[in-house]
Amino acid sequence: AYYVNPQVGNGFVLVAFTIVVLGGMGSFAGALLGGLLIGVVESLGGLVLGESLGQVGIFLIFIAVLLLRPQGLFGAKA
Repeated sequence: AYYVNPQVGNGFVLVAFTIVVLGGMGSFAGALLGGLLIGVVESLGGLVLGESLGQVGIFLIFIAVLLLRPQGLFGAKA
């Protein structure tokens, strides 16, 4: 049984934040591409690594993008 508690949405908020930062702050096309990329990586990661480790690939890509392109995929250079 699943119960409602204050922490029920933390996983979704973390993935949504990752998508927005990955795509570039304020970029709709970047958020769309980031969401598609995260969805595919999470699905394939869950298939290959198992359901509990499916989100590891998300954060590996997130860290790689932050190291290589800190403004995000479609973010403008400051």
